[in-house]
Amino acid sequence: MIACMKLPGRLRPSLMRYSQVLSNMQIVRTSSVVNNLSSFEKSQTEQQHSSYKRTKGKVAGVYNRKESEKPTARFLVDSLVEIEDKGDGFDPRMAPRAFYADSNSKAAHIPVKQWKNLDNQTSLLVQQFLNKLWIIKDNISIDELVEGFRLIAKLDKIYLAQLVRDRKFHMACDFVANNCTQFTREQVVDVIVSLTAIRVSPNHPTLAVLEEECIKRAHLWGTPVQLQISDAWRVIGRSVPMYNNLVLQYIEKNWKALNKHELVQLLYIIGEHRSSNASLMNKLETLLVKYLYQFTVKEIATVCLGFFKSKFPITSSTVLQRFGDHVSKNIHQVDSFSLVSVLKAFRYCHFRHRPLFDGVAQAITPKVSKMSAVAAMHIGLTYASLHLFNQPLLDAIAVNAVDKIDQCRSKDIAKYLWTFCSLNYQPVNADEFFSVMVDQIFVKKKEFMNHPEHLLSCLVSMAYINKYQYELINLALGPTFRQNLAEKCTLELSRNLYVLDSSVGIECPNYTGSRLPQGFIKRLPPNVFGSVEHELKFRQEMEELTALLLEVCGGSQFFRCDFILPHITTLDIEMHFDENGMWVPVKKSDVMSQSDAKSNKKTRYQIPGLALQLDSDLLSKLTGDKYAQTVPDHAQKVVNYQKVVIVITGRNHHRYDSEELLGLQVMKKRQLHRQGYKLVEISHLEWEEAQKNDKEECKMWLKKKLQSPS
Repeated sequence: MIACMKLPGRLRPSLMRYSQVLSNMQIVRTSSVVNNLSSFEKSQTEQQHSSYKRTKGKVAGVYNRKESEKPTARFLVDSLVEIEDKGDGFDPRMAPRAFYADSNSKAAHIPVKQWKNLDNQTSLLVQQFLNKLWIIKDNISIDELVEGFRLIAKLDKIYLAQLVRDRKFHMACDFVANNCTQFTREQVVDVIVSLTAIRVSPNHPTLAVLEEECIKRAHLWGTPVQLQISDAWRVIGRSVPMYNNLVLQYIEKNWKALNKHELVQLLYIIGEHRSSNASLMNKLETLLVKYLYQFTVKEIATVCLGFFKSKFPITSSTVLQRFGDHVSKNIHQVDSFSLVSVLKAFRYCHFRHRPLFDGVAQAITPKVSKMSAVAAMHIGLTYASLHLFNQPLLDAIAVNAVDKIDQCRSKDIAKYLWTFCSLNYQPVNADEFFSVMVDQIFVKKKEFMNHPEHLLSCLVSMAYINKYQYELINLALGPTFRQNLAEKCTLELSRNLYVLDSSVGIECPNYTGSRLPQGFIKRLPPNVFGSVEHELKFRQEMEELTALLLEVCGGSQFFRCDFILPHITTLDIEMHFDENGMWVPVKKSDVMSQSDAKSNKKTRYQIPGLALQLDSDLLSKLTGDKYAQTVPDHAQKVVNYQKVVIVITGRNHHRYDSEELLGLQVMKKRQLHRQGYKLVEISHLEWEEAQKNDKEECKMWLKKKLQSPS
């Protein structure tokens, strides 16, 4: 009787009546009574269901779905279309599952056994099940318990939201936890998959018990069941690393048996859980070739996102080329989530597929205004990362960012600023764009303090285009922020602090705020300052120019290879000229070398085509670390000289297929001028053209360049 008083009001009279009847008749087993509810009680329950149905609107239509339809695919397609139309962004849990719409296999929240048609009696059957469980408790069978959860999973989300707060439902969950060891494989799958539709809390105690049961049984299940259960845990939102690791270990032993859908589903699960190993990922990449021409666009997007999230690049150019071809041919039908997923992988692999990126710019530019701020940001970020420049697309992205600035998180703002500043491009609405971004930094100041690396990225990016926000710079260079950065980020990220502080020192003479103490700079790791030897080894044009310069000048004492601006680790060549335009030796006392070529270890580098080998002794001479050459007397008397820097820019210093420099290189040129240097600029294209001549002509060309610095 007491238990009945805690039930919903409409059911309380009927259940109290049956409780009294059972008491008077002293009936021990009550299952027959519950199974034969009176017409009065059924009427009361039906009235409750009818009242609920009238309040839920269009959702009631789900009960009339035909058996031939696939609920998961239908739900996903409808949801994605609705998201695209509203431009509100993606459902982070459901959008990555769109590939199920292209598959004949069932997703996690469709049980193994085919459900019957949904009808108006579903909620009534659920209520009967819970009432029966509430009254007879331990006398319910395993089959009835599992079937009850199948019924509950058929209810729509509005009714489920009410149900999961019901004590009777939680009693049913307790029964599952206490009896799951007796479940068959199909029953375990059905209950877990049903819970994905019910949307219980990921921390529900019953789930912990079911997780342990899955771990015990994982080795007994085949790949389809293992993947379906992993998928179910993802939908529920519960992290199950131990179970997933067991599944990956099993699949790695049987990876060749994966069919196309299982391969895509596995990569989806790997991506969502962001965990795998290099050995398995290499095998899965090999398997991609087997199904290369069978993947749909959504499946390609899932594959790309799986590799990207697990931080493994797709190394096969054949696979990337095919993916790019297929997506570019269907670019007008690709939803924005799938497009962003593909672009993330191409960005991570640094793979430029020109037909794809040209097609994206043409097809997406008119649609950017309908995209979420995050989706548009990722598209712009991919173009900037690959140094691709498309003005109409970037302008559309900038306008959309201003319109939807409220959707932006701190990292989105940082990436927007980096996109435009790294490309050295100020969009059509530049004044409004940068003003809104800076204002939003102040609005989200607390969030930026929780993610200090994002604030640093914003400030350094704006420094590329000579925009300095003194108030924010004072905050970033202050002791409180530095301590916060040290606690939350790796020491390598302090490099941005060093770049910002050095740039402020050169370009902001009126700035009076905080600066980095010398002790902080001395504690920075060596990789912050780069390696001259590394640059000479991997930048072929720099090696070749250095070798030619040795012959033109007559000795290494007349120039120095180094990072002229220590905070910008791109290698340049410094020379000094007297009043007559003649080069004079570069003394070590006149410069501050950041080279780390002080090791006694001999390292030899062969310069292609010029038969010159650089060992550590010669490198020391080139970088100014050893000044052992004989200097003519007239050169020693030179007091006034002009400092000149030979800047040779590689392909990665320019926008792709363009002579326009990127933001960092523009900032370097600007700061060199402020430091009193004149520049001799040699682009990689100009150097390649000069090398077509014979050696003497090449020398004459270089001498002429040295006589006309800017």
